[in-house]
Amino acid sequence: MAKKKRKRIYTVSPRRRRYPNLAAYIMATGEPQMDIAHDVGISQGEISKIIRGLKVPRPALARKLSERCRVPIESFFREYVIR
Repeated sequence: MAKKKRKRIYTVSPRRRRYPNLAAYIMATGEPQMDIAHDVGISQGEISKIIRGLKVPRPALARKLSERCRVPIESFFREYVIR
């Protein structure tokens, strides 16, 4: 009998998030991640990795995201959550 392969479950600790408020800003636009990703020229998977802290965006991409979400780029680094 063959052994079943276990699925790996990856979790990201809050300390790893580089842009803690990016997900909140994207949700505040009321548009899907895919539309926002298309507008800034990246894939939905890439924007998801940025939100989860698995990838750090280039400065130009961070600027495009801030312009698209209509928020100052500095707000991505703040520790509070949008209400």
